[in-house]
Amino acid sequence: MPDATGLLLDPEALRGHGTSLSTLADSLSSVQGTADDIQQAFGHDGVKHEVVEVSSQWDDRRRGMVEVMRELARAFEQVAESFVACDSDLAGACSAEE
Repeated sequence: MPDATGLLLDPEALRGHGTSLSTLADSLSSVQGTADDIQQAFGHDGVKHEVVEVSSQWDDRRRGMVEVMRELARAFEQVAESFVACDSDLAGACSAEE
């Protein structure tokens, strides 16, 4: 745990989290084909209708989740890049003072 005089941040861990979120978003984006396949498996029109309704609602929610995951993935990357740049700038300033 960092003390009051320091800040510890692992840019590679942040990038890893961003990559994981991107991978999850990609996986969720490809789920539609599976929903279409499941719908075709039901012979009863009433059941098909319900499957279409549920999958349509799920598609809307899934799209929203995918969008948020992609935004968070970009934010993780931006925070990592900003921290590395700031750390480099501070290190340069400290060595220039010596």
